[in-house]
Amino acid sequence: MADDKKAPAKKGDAPAKDAKEGKGSFLGKIGLYAGVAIVAAVLAVAVFLFVIKPKLTAEPGAEGAVEEKGGKGKEAEVITPVQFDPAMTTILMNDPNVPASILMFQVSMECANAETAELVKQHKSKFAAMLSELHSYRHREELNDPATKKSIEKVALQKANDILQQYLVKPDPKIKIVDVFHESWVVEDK
Repeated sequence: MADDKKAPAKKGDAPAKDAKEGKGSFLGKIGLYAGVAIVAAVLAVAVFLFVIKPKLTAEPGAEGAVEEKGGKGKEAEVITPVQFDPAMTTILMNDPNVPASILMFQVSMECANAETAELVKQHKSKFAAMLSELHSYRHREELNDPATKKSIEKVALQKANDILQQYLVKPDPKIKIVDVFHESWVVEDK
């Protein structure tokens, strides 16, 4: 028996054994690739069902909706944001020989409901002019203070609600802007 183990293999035995191992590893690779493909397909279906499909079947009026307010007996009101285009203005410098710095900003307004958002969008140029005026004629030192940014937001909220009231036939407490905030605020020195 010991001689059989040490005896050299016949020429015909070795290729048959290698061919058998080659087929086994080939079938193993196919099985592995098929398993990976099945897992990828299952993940793709899950992403479609739980992420993409809910976005596609969402209500058209709910686009841009952020938050709901209202109680049990009340109709839920949806806070609707309106984003303004980025704008910039030059900054007043103390030394006239120094190149003027630039303030680049972008503001968004949160409207109490979709009707208010539509009214703001219809008169967007009026609101943009008001925002530009509030950001203009500021000194460089003034813009370093975080309170300036908050002050502009507070005044913009008051003025925006005043502008809204101008476009209403009769005052409506449901038509209002609930918040004004900066999405970006960058001072670029030259």
